[in-house]
Amino acid sequence: AAMASRADLPGAVTVPRASVLPHSRHSCARRRVEQTARSGTTRFDLRVLGALGVTLATRVRQSLVPRRQQVTPTQRSTRSLNPSQRKAVCAKVAGPQLIIAGAGSGKTTVLTERLAWLVKEGVDPSKVLLLTFTKNAAEEMKQRAQDLVGDRAGDVLACTFHSFCARVLRRHGRALNLPSDFVVLDDAESKQMIQSARKKLGFDNKDRQKLPLAAELRKMFSYAVSVGQPLREVLLQKFWKYHDMAEDVEACLMEYQKLKAAEDYLDFDDLLEQCDRVLQDPHVCQEVAKNCEHVLVDEYQDTDLLQGSILKSITSGRASPQITVVGDDAQGIYGFRGADITNIRDFEDTFEDVSVFKLEENYRSHQKILDLANSVMSLATEGYRKTLHSQLPGGSFPELAFFKNRSAEAQWVLSQLEFLHNEKGFQWRDMAVLFRKGRASKMLEANLRAHDVPYHLVGKMKWTQSAHVRDLVAILQCAFIPRHRLAWKRVLQLVQGVGEKLSDRIFQEIFQNLRLAPEKWNNCSFAQDLSSLADLMDELKEMDNDPKRCVALAREWYQPYFENTFANQEERLEDFLVFEDFVENWDRMTDALEEMNLSAPSSEEKNDVVTLSTIHSAKGLVQSPRRRAQSAVCGNYSSSSSAFPHLSGPTAFAMAEQNAEALGTCADSRRDVQ
Repeated sequence: AAMASRADLPGAVTVPRASVLPHSRHSCARRRVEQTARSGTTRFDLRVLGALGVTLATRVRQSLVPRRQQVTPTQRSTRSLNPSQRKAVCAKVAGPQLIIAGAGSGKTTVLTERLAWLVKEGVDPSKVLLLTFTKNAAEEMKQRAQDLVGDRAGDVLACTFHSFCARVLRRHGRALNLPSDFVVLDDAESKQMIQSARKKLGFDNKDRQKLPLAAELRKMFSYAVSVGQPLREVLLQKFWKYHDMAEDVEACLMEYQKLKAAEDYLDFDDLLEQCDRVLQDPHVCQEVAKNCEHVLVDEYQDTDLLQGSILKSITSGRASPQITVVGDDAQGIYGFRGADITNIRDFEDTFEDVSVFKLEENYRSHQKILDLANSVMSLATEGYRKTLHSQLPGGSFPELAFFKNRSAEAQWVLSQLEFLHNEKGFQWRDMAVLFRKGRASKMLEANLRAHDVPYHLVGKMKWTQSAHVRDLVAILQCAFIPRHRLAWKRVLQLVQGVGEKLSDRIFQEIFQNLRLAPEKWNNCSFAQDLSSLADLMDELKEMDNDPKRCVALAREWYQPYFENTFANQEERLEDFLVFEDFVENWDRMTDALEEMNLSAPSSEEKNDVVTLSTIHSAKGLVQSPRRRAQSAVCGNYSSSSSAFPHLSGPTAFAMAEQNAEALGTCADSRRDVQ
């Protein structure tokens, strides 16, 4: 009965019940199945028999198809492709191919099938290069190709850009005086070495602490390499608030380069930069190119200037470059990291006689969602035109709503989540909220916490877990929960000159007296700072009934430490404003602190949580099919006249009011929410 219940699964075949025999009788079972498969009356899934099931399933399926009609795995798989996909997969081997793959159109399937088809057509798999942006994607596509054409596809070199560059440099790096045993730094090690350079130049001294921290410097250095611009120019255009420190930042970069060279270290950007350099040598380029007769590239819209140059070098040695790239210029969302959308838009200018294929059938969303996307993208003045369509039935119209401020917006999103959960019976895990920037989630997080709605923030630290917010909370806890040892130790160590052991001694006196007595430390260098902290504690205790004022006072005392410690201060300051709005939900500061403690631990541990994510982090995530049931679009008012304004709405799409006319036939309701 259990086997019969699985009859609808792919791969199930019809056999008599008598043919279901124990594993110990493999040969007998095989004969029975093969003899009776055509006339059987009971269906079950042979895969439940493990390895035997695979053997039996293969034999039974073959016996059910006349020999002249039997097809190869590749032929069978291409029959499942739609016409546009099949054209792209089975295009001529020679010449450059550009596949414009709309969202949800089966991009990975097409690239994998293309790889398998090339091998089937006689391309030497050991001379096929598949480039992706993640190791997992490369391995998955290679495995799927092997499933289609067998072990021959195992000889394909499937790897990331950085891995490919490392291979080239280990073999040909001597042309640049690079040893073959160089060490590749990961991102954390790179930041650690930048910090060493920063410290060596004296930028950790108190009077020079304004220089960006290692993480921010790493972003600057990497972006400059990606876009191929001098660091000073990048500071002026993108990191303008540090432009007046350009000389110091450049000095830090030079010291970082010296430290790497001394240890034969290369970071990820060095791999790309040095590989591009070594390929300028005609002999090296020819040697590399002959082992890359056909190149396939995934997510081509996300490549940067260097990656585009590398691809051109290894494919330009032939009269007709054999390269297939897949991507969508409408999904180019990594420009902030240096990705160059012109690589895909200028592909037809870079290569001659390009064959262009468009994949426009979407397999993820219903048509009402796609109508909205098509309307928005019709406003684009550049790039490849495409119209997405779907065969999925049903679906509700998206709803478009505008708000006067983020607080009203967050409250409305919360009300929708609670309505779907309490009135419509959806689980929390059936719902997701997308937003453009990570900081857009802060106000919504505060509202979710206040109403005990569990959530998971994808790829980011929760708002209340960030160091600067925890510092501020600890300051308030010291005032209203004076026996809170962990809070006091955290706050006391914010004072310059107070470390782990000394903070323990100071706390012991606080614990005994229930107050900070700075006069006992008058002879210490930090006496004045302790005195100001004691004054703050006294003032806060008088302001319990004004939580917002309490946060403002704590911020004022914390500000000098904050300015000398953190990078990206603008974004972190916004957290403080959200915190002030959050505590306004309570009449007393003590109640707000208790609520934060009570609601903090549970949501990450539960599976039933609302997913919060930036659009960048959500790219590629697979969610519950039930999430198609409801969709909303919201944003703040904006005076922007851009076709695609950068608004602060938390959900997936945000657009200015003047663009709403393009959505007139798509949106079910369009309303202002105060």
